[in-house]
Formats: sequence, structure tokens, C-alpha cells
Amino acid sequence: MEAVFGEPDLAAARTGLPAVGTAAYPVAVYLTRDAQRVGDADLVRVFRRRALWAGTVVGALSAVGLVVLRADARPLFDEPTSGAALPFLVLSVVAGVVSLLLLVQGRHYLVVRLTAALAVVGLLWGRGIGQYPDLLPGVTLDEAAATDTVLSASLGALAVGAVLLLPSLWWLYVTFQRDTTEEAPEPTR
Repeated sequence: MEAVFGEPDLAAARTGLPAVGTAAYPVAVYLTRDAQRVGDADLVRVFRRRALWAGTVVGALSAVGLVVLRADARPLFDEPTSGAALPFLVLSVVAGVVSLLLLVQGRHYLVVRLTAALAVVGLLWGRGIGQYPDLLPGVTLDEAAATDTVLSASLGALAVGAVLLLPSLWWLYVTFQRDTTEEAPEPTR
């Protein structure tokens, strides 16, 4: 791993910072929309500013990361920037730029949610398709895969968990998406 990325601490920073930003950006975008929906202009400004910063920093780190990969680890650069992975990289870049432009305009926060999600999805799918069948450099999916028994047990547990959890998540979502401006009836004495 050191031959590909250099010093281990630097490798963690090169991959960790964009990963944190990639998670922070859509969160700030979603919170901006939620603040707008409830009519809190101050929170809209705060989350919009954070989303703009996170999106700009992630975009810059990604661009610098591609330049560094091209210079230091050409195979890792070629994976996401060629072949079947290239359309996903383009989708990620275009959706990211569109979402930032919409944020700068300060409106269409519902559309910004979609474009921010597309930017992240394009990035993740492009990386996965680009490095397929390798999971990590030198480790293929077949080498890292669990046995059929373990996979079956994991899928069974996932199915049971989904049956138990999804109705609760749906109810929570519906409850918090209701219009909070409706007045609650006054209690009787």
C-alpha cells in the first residue's frame, strides 16, 4: 500500500478528507431544504453556506486527487477515468457543478437534493465499476468474499431486519414531513 499512496498517514488524509466531505455535502444540502420547508431563513443561510463550502472543498480535493493519482499511481487514475466508469465520473462532475450553481442561486433546494445525490452516486458507482473485479489493489472480490453459508445467513438477517425496521422508518419519515404549521387542538380541561 505504501508504494501506491506514499506514507500511510498521507494516504489516510488523501482518501479520508474527500470521503468525509462527500458525506457532509449531501447532508448540508438536505438540511438546507428542510430548513426552507419549515420557513427558518437563518438556518437556510447557515446550511446553504455549509453546503457550498463542503461541495467546493470536495470538488477541489477530488480534482487535486485525480492529478496526484495520474502522477503517482497511473493504474488508480485510469480506473475511474476510462471505460465503463467514465460516464459515472462525468455524471458526478456535472451533477456536482449543477447542484453548486443552484445553491449559489439560493433556490430550487429540492432539485439540489437530487443533483447532490446524483453527484455522490456517480462517484461511488464510477469507483466501484472502475476497479472491478478488485476490491483493493491486489485483492479481488472472489478472494475477499465470504463463504456461501455466511452470505446466506447475512442476507437472512438483513431481510428480517428490513421487515422489522422499514415500517418504523417510514412512519418516522411521514411524521416529520407533515406540515408543522398546523395548529394543534388545545387540550380540554
